Amino acid sequence: MYLHHTRKIGFFELYYLGRNQLKCYTNYCIIAKYNHALNQSILSPALRQVVLANPYLAANFFPASSVASFDNYDLRAVDQIRFEDVVEYKTVSQIDESLLEEINTYTCKMDETERPLWRVIVYTTPESDETPHVCFYCDHTLFDGTSGTSFHKKLIRELGNVGELGPTSGDILFNYEADKDLLPKFPQSSDKYVNNKPPAIFVAKFLFRVLSPQWLRRTFIYLWNRTPVIGGSARDRLLEKYPIFRGLPANTSTATRFKIINLPPSDSAGVLKYCKEKHLTFTPLLYTVGIKTLQDTILLASMPFATEAIISVTTRRYLAKEQMGQHDFGLFVGPQPLINPPISQISVPEIIRVQEDIAAGLEARTPLYTVGMLKYVDVKDFLNGILGKLKETFEISNLGLQNVVSADGRWEIQDMLFSQCFGRTSPYFCLSVVSTKSGGLNLVLGMAPEYCDANPELVDQFASELTKNIMARY
Repeated sequence: MYLHHTRKIGFFELYYLGRNQLKCYTNYCIIAKYNHALNQSILSPALRQVVLANPYLAANFFPASSVASFDNYDLRAVDQIRFEDVVEYKTVSQIDESLLEEINTYTCKMDETERPLWRVIVYTTPESDETPHVCFYCDHTLFDGTSGTSFHKKLIRELGNVGELGPTSGDILFNYEADKDLLPKFPQSSDKYVNNKPPAIFVAKFLFRVLSPQWLRRTFIYLWNRTPVIGGSARDRLLEKYPIFRGLPANTSTATRFKIINLPPSDSAGVLKYCKEKHLTFTPLLYTVGIKTLQDTILLASMPFATEAIISVTTRRYLAKEQMGQHDFGLFVGPQPLINPPISQISVPEIIRVQEDIAAGLEARTPLYTVGMLKYVDVKDFLNGILGKLKETFEISNLGLQNVVSADGRWEIQDMLFSQCFGRTSPYFCLSVVSTKSGGLNLVLGMAPEYCDANPELVDQFASELTKNIMARY
């Protein structure tokens, strides 16, 4: 029945399916402000066209048999999608941190024949009835951050075509029996398009970093730095002095606190101009400023310490040339780890050093190979084993500048927010970043409640100091 619309789960998808089933994570969301009102008669035909062109939007994971096992799931098309099952209309007082916390509690369940792994909520406020905020939230198993922005791009494009399609009040967005010939074949899982099998030397280094106790790693660094000819740099020797920051152990909570930080268009344009003049990219600047600001505010009482951080990057860069642009949806993401001694000051040389570290990691395919290590673990044991363990300090996930306008120019996105849940597998702090020309640069700081509720004034201070430190660059 589902000949071209079923396949086995990929190993990376299996990891995220485990996070869903063990309730390690709820969702991530991309909220975009549209420039026109969206009633069902306009949204329904546009959304149907987006679903029909992108088969992962018409899919869910189902047990392949009655045997309960994470690796015994298949990806399969759902039987039907009703508009009312995936779209809600809500009126709220404003788009703020409390709303992000509410969205963070929502989940998309596996094994549902009439619901895929995403939802849409159209939010209006008293001030924005004609310019709604459209929230796309989803389970991470089939989608990454790029998928979220792609959803909005494709929806804007189809809204521009609604005049040609004609509005409809149709309640059925998708019916497999009626639409199966219109739905493209499922792509393979992302690991089939990029080679993420780690070489032996990478496996050895990774296991040493992850499994060895901190005292052993510091002893190794000490001896390595004093080896003739290949001894470490002054920065490497600094790492000997400082333990890596370790906060509270991982637990089962998925509760997340958020702080929204906005740089208006004129300010964000100024920062990007500064980066261009100094031959910098924005993410290394934000990383350096973010770590320094954390040191001086929320984590001041814990200083001094080194930080173990992650830059989340898209692995679509490693696709073969003929595959480029063919995978807007799917799991193409990986972590680029960074370990740094305390940052004494924000300077161009320090930012360049971070930029070079990131570039070297990308060149060495570190994000791909780190993901590849998941092939060798039992997902359930691995995720349960994280409980009680200590985590990375900081993460940045930057979706870049999004300029989204329909072909006829009638529809556009005026602003965008990106936020995500922080459960047991996430670092203690994360900046989720996206920008638009009209809305400027939006940074959403996500953190465990323990770092916010006791001293909320420190989070406000972080937001204020981060903005000052970014704007001081130009």
